[in-house]
Amino acid sequence: MNAETLRSHARRVAVVGALASAQVVWSTQAAAAQTMTESAGAGGLTDPVGIVAVVVGVVGVVVGLVRRRKVAKAPQVPLPGPRQPVRATVSQD
Repeated sequence: MNAETLRSHARRVAVVGALASAQVVWSTQAAAAQTMTESAGAGGLTDPVGIVAVVVGVVGVVVGLVRRRKVAKAPQVPLPGPRQPVRATVSQD
């Protein structure tokens, strides 16, 4: 990997981390603002389990895209050209 690729990956990881952090802050504020009248089994994206599921999903997408990009950049092996017929050589002894 060259330096540009590493910077690109680091930038993407930083964006995903920032989005995950924003989701945690937002959900914490939303949970604090909710009243206790909701049932305990409602769940959702603002639930701690929902937050973890979203973060794991986003990380999985990023890892899958990075793996796919690595596969796409695999070195290309040149294919052999058309085969030539074998010619018999006759020695004159």
